[in-house]
Amino acid sequence: HYSYFKLKQMAWKVNLDSSSIFATPMSCGDDLFVATLSGNLFCLSNFDGSVNWKLALEKPVFTSPAVNETSRSLFLGTCGCFMY
Repeated sequence: HYSYFKLKQMAWKVNLDSSSIFATPMSCGDDLFVATLSGNLFCLSNFDGSVNWKLALEKPVFTSPAVNETSRSLFLGTCGCFMY
């Protein structure tokens, strides 16, 4: 996964779990939420790409995360009919 500044210079690069990313990452405040086809959800720092936390969902993720900033909730669906 890559992050770019306005000048299109690479800001940082990180290998999350050697899996592909199908869904569009979701940015909220200082955090970037990225789901992988291996079934992991990552919360990365928008600033340097460091991993804040990782959640193993056990099923591939093809959808982008959604965030409700009011309730500070994150929603994500996976294959296998699971909603987190």
